[in-house]
Amino acid sequence: MQPRTLQSVSSRLRVKPGDLFAVRLGPDQYLAMQFIVRDRSQLSSDVVVIYSPRFTGVEDLRCQLPSDRSVLFYTHTSVAVGAKAGWWEHVGNAPLPNVDLVFRCTDDVASEVTTSDRWYWWRANGEYQSIGRLNDKYSGAEIGSVFGPPAVVERIRTGQLTHRFPDERSG
Repeated sequence: MQPRTLQSVSSRLRVKPGDLFAVRLGPDQYLAMQFIVRDRSQLSSDVVVIYSPRFTGVEDLRCQLPSDRSVLFYTHTSVAVGAKAGWWEHVGNAPLPNVDLVFRCTDDVASEVTTSDRWYWWRANGEYQSIGRLNDKYSGAEIGSVFGPPAVVERIRTGQLTHRFPDERSG
């Protein structure tokens, strides 16, 4: 899917924690995305949460707080780039969810390795902690790689990550 042209996007979008965005999936189909924090541990990328259910219009997103929705996933991306390219549209700001986010990644991303012993985990703006082989404690943590806006929208549509990770137990 190609990005869409927005009616109006400022030349420089200043993203603030709690900012809500409408991710357009098709005619009259949207999901809500909320900016949580800028993660200096991961290339100063933006941590966002994607909520369900789908909505039929941007106004529907503005009328319901994120706390009334269920979480699909958390991910790292660039919110401003996605807005400027038309992948999502800023629709407001709402209180942040109270979550303890843990991310995981491996140095063997997109390699031929099927079982990695180079996994690590971290919390946003925290230090990386090596765990070696992926274990049950961290297998449910969100993948912490930075995904471009098209990959975020693809994951929303399909539920699948756009690149492969060794030992993948959750998507």
